[in-house]
Amino acid sequence: MCITLSVFSQGPVDLFIGSELHLWAEGECGIATYYGALNQRSVPFTSNNIPSYQAGLYSQYKAFSLTAHYCYLNFGQNDNNSVSPGNFKAKGSSPGLSFAINPFYKKRISVEIGAGLDLLFYNLSRDLLDNQGQPYYYWSDGTIRNQPQSYNNLFSAMKVSRDYAFQTNEGNFHSLLASLSAAVHLQLAKTFFATLSTTFFVPMGAKLDNTNTSKEATFLLFNNVGLSFYFGKAQRSAEDPLYKDVDFKALEQADSDGDGVKDFLDRCPDTPKGAKVDSHGCLIDSDNDGIPDIYDKEPHTKKGLLIDKDGVGHEPSKEKGQETGSDENTTDQ
Repeated sequence: MCITLSVFSQGPVDLFIGSELHLWAEGECGIATYYGALNQRSVPFTSNNIPSYQAGLYSQYKAFSLTAHYCYLNFGQNDNNSVSPGNFKAKGSSPGLSFAINPFYKKRISVEIGAGLDLLFYNLSRDLLDNQGQPYYYWSDGTIRNQPQSYNNLFSAMKVSRDYAFQTNEGNFHSLLASLSAAVHLQLAKTFFATLSTTFFVPMGAKLDNTNTSKEATFLLFNNVGLSFYFGKAQRSAEDPLYKDVDFKALEQADSDGDGVKDFLDRCPDTPKGAKVDSHGCLIDSDNDGIPDIYDKEPHTKKGLLIDKDGVGHEPSKEKGQETGSDENTTDQ
């Protein structure tokens, strides 16, 4: 595994009471492990796996996030065993999009699960020749030798070791990948976090090892452990003394004027009790004359009339104050 230090471009997303949209960038380092028809390993990865990298631009609103990311993945099957030489090494670039949700928060721990799509462009090569350009010969006793297996070559064939140079290039390929991800975020301090995550990539087209003779599933696992530090305002948690006595659930459900519109959505928070309001919590004005229906003595005034303080319309020609500049009447546009 690789340890990653991530520095976010904005203040932290408040996991517990956040209501604003946040954007930030992050980089990750991990190990991409291949599983498939050519995988003969008894352990998930070996020392000759090269670390893989990911950079992403994240957008989060409350518990939901959308990520546009770019992965540089290194993976392969590098066993030294008696099977036919199916070893390979692949390096590829994978831009993609993923959607995630944080369904669980408890004190300083949160869990994230997500899914996405990537388009992987990769180059595949094999280690079929030694540094002298001679092919490897895999013998049934588990050795690799410089001559084909036969009785005549039993005493003259010399044992050799693979150099893992992967000098035989198989070409460039591409594959659409579906991904499933899971992560655990741990708050170590107010501005310091640890993340353990894994992403499961499944090719939807050609197999990643370019081997189509087997029905065995092919997929990648990208595992990483990350450390994140937030600059700026510290992230608040449910344990913060500032929020110790705050009932966040009650705040979210609060409706101070009892009009059926929650306070955090109410544009007119002090409407009279029992008055009819619109979806924004404001008094209804059916004729749009500036006088709410609850105070309007004529709630359906025709357009073009002069409106008095009671919402009643009058013909302009009949208004006494028309020629004297009276401002007691207004025109209903």
